[in-house]
Amino acid sequence: GGFGVEFKRSGLWKARCVVQGFAEDKVKLDGADFDYSSDVVGLTAIRMLMLAPRSRDEAIALRDISTAFLQSDMFAPEDPPRYLRLKDPVTGAVRYFRQLGVVYGSASAPVRWMHTLHPWLVSIGFKQGKNEPCVFRHDELNITVASYVDDIACRGPRANVEKFMRMLGDRFQCKEVQWLGADAPLDHLGMVFFETEKGTYLSMQSYIEAMLVKLGMQHEHAHSVRQPISGPITDRTPLGKTEAQLFMSACGMIGWLAGTGRC
Repeated sequence: GGFGVEFKRSGLWKARCVVQGFAEDKVKLDGADFDYSSDVVGLTAIRMLMLAPRSRDEAIALRDISTAFLQSDMFAPEDPPRYLRLKDPVTGAVRYFRQLGVVYGSASAPVRWMHTLHPWLVSIGFKQGKNEPCVFRHDELNITVASYVDDIACRGPRANVEKFMRMLGDRFQCKEVQWLGADAPLDHLGMVFFETEKGTYLSMQSYIEAMLVKLGMQHEHAHSVRQPISGPITDRTPLGKTEAQLFMSACGMIGWLAGTGRC
């Protein structure tokens, strides 16, 4: 295991202990035919959920499940025992831990969390989408829920959304519920949704600001351009390792920026 550090869009640095998934013996841990694929809600579905016209009593709320992977169902008693080797960040000593449940970084962590959350939603009356398996519909409460790992979005009559959020908080340790309102924008999946008297809008400003920090460009001076490339590329010198990492990170972030908000 090791320690991961990440800069959050809220302006805070987050640290967590992680398993080095590439070092796992996956066959011994999970079996030869384990399916590691997991689902997240499509961004098109999220935009429809957040931006479609709402009736007067409809509300939209978000709730983040705290350290969700750690709240996955524990390993079964008959499963082979797992151990985690970790270098103590304070003393430098190597320590060993018996692992009773899922830890971030493990190859199976995302799908094990999905197999904890989704069956629970079905157990309390939701129908799971067929073409969009991370969208759930509760006909009795008239609410729709969309899951993106630990980020839960819900839309429907406000009293029923409140009821569902209470049920979610009773089952999982969660952060506070956030409600979309004229004075309360919501930051969800890199998108900021905000309301005025005219309608609901989508902004990528907070993602762009966090992107500049991660790329070390927060002090750069922006200037307008008519097109990205104004001439032929003649310099064919291969990038160094640091430049290559910057290039790949920047391309990934620009791709997310363009495809998420659909500017």
